[in-house]
Amino acid sequence: MMVVDSHLHWFPGREGHDPEILVNSGVLNRAWILSSNGVVTNQATDEDVLNLHRKYPDFIVPFAWLDFEKSPQSIDDFHAQGFVGLKAQFPAHPYDYEGYFPFYERAERNGMPIVFHSGGGMQFSYELVPLGRDHPERLAAKHMAPMTLDLVAKTFRGLKIIAAHMGGWSQTYGEGIALLNNNPNTYLDNSACHPEMLREALKAKSASRFLNGSDGSYPQAVERAAFFQGYFKYVIGDVKAGELVMGGNAERILEEARAFASSASK
Repeated sequence: MMVVDSHLHWFPGREGHDPEILVNSGVLNRAWILSSNGVVTNQATDEDVLNLHRKYPDFIVPFAWLDFEKSPQSIDDFHAQGFVGLKAQFPAHPYDYEGYFPFYERAERNGMPIVFHSGGGMQFSYELVPLGRDHPERLAAKHMAPMTLDLVAKTFRGLKIIAAHMGGWSQTYGEGIALLNNNPNTYLDNSACHPEMLREALKAKSASRFLNGSDGSYPQAVERAAFFQGYFKYVIGDVKAGELVMGGNAERILEEARAFASSASK
């Protein structure tokens, strides 16, 4: 079974964040490392993530920080540098703000999926995200609600959109499930969520719409991946669904994004 953690961050030097733990685990085959470019205290920068990918090119999949304060040209630059996808969080406006559309258009054209933090910002402190002190709007929960991804998905049909945390833990979980309606380019990851949230979601939606993620330390990522392999077999009772969620979907999303970008450029 291909096992991919599609939602991991790197805190260089922090205990439990030695990449060797992932690479040598014998459980994970690949990990999407999502940059915050230092916006989150002590979290890896874009350069850190790209260098980690260069060290482990077949294992680390690099996602750059989507900085809405920069030019949309930055997306083209990230693609040229070798980034595969993008991570979005802490926007000054809701995700469906039309001023952000040029970023999405370039991500779609370059075949770069976007992992969006969803579920709000109420759990973040100023110590973790210092920019919130001077720019409290960047932590506004309403800006990161799953419903703000609906228009984005409908406008950019070739853009692969992953709403993290099943749409936002219990806060906006229902919105996350609803986002999947009529938006075939949208997905949810189960990072930092209780296993039962995924189990219930699979009763309503196809296994092809969910990804495995941890959003934890690297030992936790390995333990969580091993746990869910057994969870699909013994609790959910669907090994084939597990193969999709645990890694098959993540691999397919990257392939389809690249294929769309290739066809669009012709």
